[in-house]
Parts: sequence; C-alpha cells; structure tokens
Amino acid sequence: MLFRQPRTFDDVPKDAQTLEGFLFPETYNVTRSMPAREVVSILVHQLRKRLPRDFERKAAKLGMSELQAVTLASLVEKETAIESERPLVSAVFRNRLQKGMLLQCDPTTIYALKRIGAWKGTLTRSELALDEPYNTYVSPGLPPGPICNPGLSSLKAAVEPAAVPYVYFVAAGDGTHRFATNYEEQQKNVADYVKARREASKEGS
Repeated sequence: MLFRQPRTFDDVPKDAQTLEGFLFPETYNVTRSMPAREVVSILVHQLRKRLPRDFERKAAKLGMSELQAVTLASLVEKETAIESERPLVSAVFRNRLQKGMLLQCDPTTIYALKRIGAWKGTLTRSELALDEPYNTYVSPGLPPGPICNPGLSSLKAAVEPAAVPYVYFVAAGDGTHRFATNYEEQQKNVADYVKARREASKEGS
C-alpha cells in the first residue's frame, strides 16, 4: 500500500511513517488510466511546491523538523476551520510544548482510536486515557506524525505562530474559540460554552 511507503517518494521526509500529511489537499485532474503511484506523486509534489516560503528554515528556527512542523499543522487544521484562528491555535500548542504540558488535542485521540478501529463517533472520558502514541492526552509532545493533510494556512501557522501567551482554548459554540492564559480563565470559558449549549438546546426544544 503506497500510503505506508513514504520512503519511496523523494519529496517526503525520511522520518515520516506514512504519507499522512504529505498529500496536499486540492482539486486535481486525473484520468482512469493513471497509475496510483503517479497520482500519489502528483499530490506529494504539490505539497512540496506549495509549502510556505522558507518553511523548513522557519521550522528549524522553532526547534522543529519538517515532519514535526507538518504534524503541528495537521493539529491546527483539525482544531479550527477559522483561518484567522490558526496562528492562535498554533501558538497554544507551541506554548504548551515549551512549558512541558500535554497538548491534550481531541483530534489526536480520535485519530488514535481510528488507527485501532475503535472510533464510535463520540469521544468519551475513558478514551482520553488510551495508551497510544497519537493520543496527546497521554503521550507527551507532538504525535509521531500528522493526523490529516493540512492546508496552506495551517502549514503557515505552524511555522508562524501568533505572539500570544495562550495555553488553552475551547469552542465558543458558534464555530469560533475562546483563548485563555491560565486554567481559571479556561474554566470560565468552558462554563460559558456549556451555558450557551444549554440555552440553545432549550430554544430548540
């Protein structure tokens, strides 16, 4: 399976375990007669072509390899669909890494569950304790590799995080997120989110 043979493609970092993260998400024109390897090569080459300027240099300046930077970008991609929030989310993960905090990124736990065929569609508290390398509620640092194929804005955010002190964020209920610099602020934001969900549920009943 080509997906598990990253070393056979020149444009993929040698330490990548799979092609996850290195297939650039875009619309492509392909034909039925094109071999699978040719199609995959096109996607891989497109990522290399579209990487933000000086991506590797900026990643190295932040103490990350290219694989680690793409991995961080994949977490950012999964955590928010709001382009303006991506540098903020990137900063939260960077700040947590620098402080030695667990990343506690829900999408990584979901990815871990999917890897072992145990994802049921909802994330439970007990599953957050899953002993799996991709579960950042248990495993310190970044996961071993990307958890999706990040887009351009997430790749850029990974190597250009916002200069903010945030170490927490939570959904606001409207598609955006609220950010916090300490646990007390985070708890207040969580409480506001729970309250908003309850009020929305009452209005819909």
